Amino acid sequence: KMSVSISKAILHILDISLGIPVLSENLMSFNDDGSFTVILDDEKLSGKTVIIATGMKQRHLHVPGEDDYIGKGISWCAICDGSLYRNQDVTVVGGGNSAVHESIYLSGIARKVNLIHRRDKFRADEGSVSMLKKIPNVELFLNDEIKEIQGKAGLEKLILKSGKEIETKALFEYIGFLPNSEIAKRFGIVNKEGFIDVDENCLTKIAGIYAVGDIVSKNIRQIVTAVNDGAIAALHAVRYCRE
Repeated sequence: KMSVSISKAILHILDISLGIPVLSENLMSFNDDGSFTVILDDEKLSGKTVIIATGMKQRHLHVPGEDDYIGKGISWCAICDGSLYRNQDVTVVGGGNSAVHESIYLSGIARKVNLIHRRDKFRADEGSVSMLKKIPNVELFLNDEIKEIQGKAGLEKLILKSGKEIETKALFEYIGFLPNSEIAKRFGIVNKEGFIDVDENCLTKIAGIYAVGDIVSKNIRQIVTAVNDGAIAALHAVRYCRE
């Protein structure tokens, strides 16, 4: 809700205060034909630069009950939402660096952290895994998966394929991300992980095309880093147009 409110406020500033039109349409494609042409549902826009900020979407478990508890216990950001569950039992699912690092972070907030991973070995770096295993309020559930998510007003219980049941107030899913980069692949600026590589000015390898936020190949994906990218790209895009 906070994110939606902030977005509406920003759109209001752009549209009313700065006179920048905001179009709520689907992006179909964009082409490089001397200038960049962005093709929307009902119109075409042309410009000397394009800033791509298409972000990414989180992978979902696709198990019964998951859709019912998004925003009611299910989260994809421990740093954002972990404090909501202070001194309560929480659960993390995943086996990479994100899952392990966020479990370590949550262990300092929650009463107990359950970490579920479908394999017996983690993909995360050994140092982080070793640190995790030494934390007394972290319990590992390896070689297991979530079968169902249950609760009433909010998330209350996880049913595992092994038959085990975990009582928890929150579930943080760290099973991977899907970058929304299909629109950019034809320009050859997308790396093998699906993200866009940029330089310190948020410029891709094609002059005039910039990329910002979660779609960019980076280590930290937070609102503050996306805003930083946007400011850098916008200033350099203006400079590029003037030159």
